[in-house]
Amino acid sequence: MEAAHVWRWFLELHSARTGNGYGPNPITFSEIRAWMELKGVVLRGFEVDAIRALDGAYLEAYSEREK
Repeated sequence: MEAAHVWRWFLELHSARTGNGYGPNPITFSEIRAWMELKGVVLRGFEVDAIRALDGAYLEAYSEREK
């Protein structure tokens, strides 16, 4: 599966997600950059976009579930 690595990276970032007392915070570009530096991974633009899209889908599903 060609995108499996992006899913794994998203799950790693998701597991370190912060919250604000009302729910989860989005994964920020700063957090992605810090993760990249710690892991020694260089993401391509489309991979960052994919992680952000997965994050947006997660946050939307979380919001719908909480309604």
